[in-house]
Amino acid sequence: MQTRPVRHRVTEERRAECHEKVGQHIVSIEGLIQSGFQVRRSLSLAFSTFNRESCLPSCWFSADLLVSRMEREERETLANEVEEMSGRANMTLDPDTANPFLILAGDQRGVGRGDKWTSLPNNPERFDTEPCVLGSPGFAAGRHCWDVEVAEGGDWWAAGVAQDSVRRKGVLSFTPQEGIWAVGQWFGQYHAFTDPDWTPLRLACLPRAIQVCLDFSDRQVAFADAENKAPIFTFCLASCPGERLRPWLWVGMDSWLKLCP
Repeated sequence: MQTRPVRHRVTEERRAECHEKVGQHIVSIEGLIQSGFQVRRSLSLAFSTFNRESCLPSCWFSADLLVSRMEREERETLANEVEEMSGRANMTLDPDTANPFLILAGDQRGVGRGDKWTSLPNNPERFDTEPCVLGSPGFAAGRHCWDVEVAEGGDWWAAGVAQDSVRRKGVLSFTPQEGIWAVGQWFGQYHAFTDPDWTPLRLACLPRAIQVCLDFSDRQVAFADAENKAPIFTFCLASCPGERLRPWLWVGMDSWLKLCP
């Protein structure tokens, strides 16, 4: 009777251990969601009482805003921990950053370019000129990979990462100097958006999906064909000041892009 090599048994045991730890994280997330509701009720009551007794305008204090920020940070932290176990980044697009011409899918992973300007709040996070959108969560350490489906990208589009502080108002240059590291297509030609000029890319075949790997240890952003892993381009992050980086998409006319974990 043949027995499996020790190496294979160790690999299966490690895989089972990872699945068990991911399950524990999921249970923790469910507990945090429940506790988050309790915290929201308690803070709302406390702030409401304080506002009445101090006669201060209620708009000076917002329990919903505070709790919402706490919940978002908790979700990002837990998502990063679960991702480290699986090796893949799980993310969605942030509707608060989407240009008013963009239309997000119901699961907030896909995005297309609409024909009409949607009336949306002109909040500081929103791109008001460029048809861009950021993804969540953001990252400041570790190694994080995800795919972007570009098969229906159309004539022009781009995908990559951007600093959390990237300008949201006015025309952007889409370069590392602007705080954006990306590759994309401009009317049939692939480019890496480098300084001071874009770098034309010669690809053997056009990818249907692009893999983005953000690696803070090696201080680089690497792009590859998601199907055959053929390298496309690699940016050095030497000029990055160390702030949080987020997935970034630039969506052209008749374009449809999708984030995939």
